[in-house]
Amino acid sequence: METWEFLENQLSEPICVNNFNPKIISGWLTKRQRKYPIFNNAYMMTGSHHLYNYLPTKHEKWLTMIKQEIIDSGLIVDILNAKTMEDVFRLLQGCSFLGSFLAYQYTIDMNYSPYINFSENDFVKAGIGAIRGIKKCFLCYGNKCEDAIWYVKEHFNDLQKRYGYTSFHPLLGHEPTLIDLQNCFCETDKYLRAKMPELRIGNVRIKQKYMPHTDPIQFFFPPKWNIVEMYKYKPIVVPTLFDL
Repeated sequence: METWEFLENQLSEPICVNNFNPKIISGWLTKRQRKYPIFNNAYMMTGSHHLYNYLPTKHEKWLTMIKQEIIDSGLIVDILNAKTMEDVFRLLQGCSFLGSFLAYQYTIDMNYSPYINFSENDFVKAGIGAIRGIKKCFLCYGNKCEDAIWYVKEHFNDLQKRYGYTSFHPLLGHEPTLIDLQNCFCETDKYLRAKMPELRIGNVRIKQKYMPHTDPIQFFFPPKWNIVEMYKYKPIVVPTLFDL
């Protein structure tokens, strides 16, 4: 977040498709990198295709890949004209530098924006963390891990009653979606690594340590959810991990 705020303060206008300039953005990132990290481990980053090895830094490679393969190629237009969420995923998956999981994560990020608008129950792709979480929760999970996510979505209320977690209250107008449940399985894996380390599936311990940030963060829901409007006259009940 600090890196993005730094760029906003240095550039004369907001970054958009029409003015996306890898060299200018990379120049500012290189200056910042001399004193501060420009990435952290909260979000998995992709590798870079060997075609971009002529560029000196990772961030310049990534920015150039975005410029050439998403913007200049016209892929961004194809994404905006896509008919389904899976179509967006397949388009991104075709980039030389994106695997299945990151293609799905970027699809979700785009779907939170006002520019594409698909149901969050249209399509799901289990990531590495979610796969570990599913294997810790299910003895049998169908032909593929996505089947387990669909199963929980379709039987959510019944599973709540069966296991006694009836105090969970979803956000108004936003019942847990396939995307939410994929994320929940990922967080379950992290929680169980600390709570039940004997469940040795994949990574055993959480390697990263994060320091709290003292500056306030203005959190908000995607405006298209209309959450703020729905809660205008009703207090928000925030679910906790133990409600899930």
